[in-house]
Amino acid sequence: MSRRARATLFYATSAVLLGLMMAKVLPDLLPAGLASQIGHNSEAVLYAALVCATIELVRAHRPPTARSWLLVGVFAAACIALAAALKASDLPSSIATLNEALAGVGLTALYINLPRPIRWPLAWSAAVLLFVVVFFDTGLVVDQAESLVPLMIAPIALDVVDRSLLEPDQPNRPQRRLIWCACLVGLAVLSMLLARMVRPDLAGPFDYGVDYSQRAAEAYWGWLVIHVYLGFWLPWRGLSSRPDTVGRHVGSAAT
Repeated sequence: MSRRARATLFYATSAVLLGLMMAKVLPDLLPAGLASQIGHNSEAVLYAALVCATIELVRAHRPPTARSWLLVGVFAAACIALAAALKASDLPSSIATLNEALAGVGLTALYINLPRPIRWPLAWSAAVLLFVVVFFDTGLVVDQAESLVPLMIAPIALDVVDRSLLEPDQPNRPQRRLIWCACLVGLAVLSMLLARMVRPDLAGPFDYGVDYSQRAAEAYWGWLVIHVYLGFWLPWRGLSSRPDTVGRHVGSAAT
């Protein structure tokens, strides 16, 4: 299967799955338990698809240029504006809930377009974590768990674990990527199990931290999809001798 066909299949599948989730018809197509688990992760599907498209666009404009900053900036602003509109709307919850994913995409897009390599990527994650801790009792932090936690993960995912997703000269490390993917799955499952234990009587920073982590579970599933798609389904290492051509081709497939 060609790269273009693989990209088209991924984005088409994401769009169809997101549509089914928003229409709440998955219970008619899948067993009830499975449909419920998948249906709660529409934000992960939207976040992963848009971040993958952003990464493919940014890779076509390396190093960052004024044009790439204009494109990414307009895209990020549009995502955040749409997120605000959805949050303030009276649309069904299955649609309005996507505001967090869109806000997360907008913030992540700006980070993705930063020049590489990034010094102290963990400091970026720590800054987001500090923001969450300091303003934990505010509506912004409470309501935007699914936008802030994905942003917190982005520096770890792109600039510590899997730098080759944005930098073609970095070695491809599939084993490290697999371990990281397993950690994301483990974190999602552990958060879910711990949340069931602490939610009946939330008290103290640990309980609230577990609850917040579980509420942002879409972040773990979203980044899992991003790594699987860009790292295994549509790898681009070995094509760096023609970065502009490849980037334009992939970018056109993503749209």
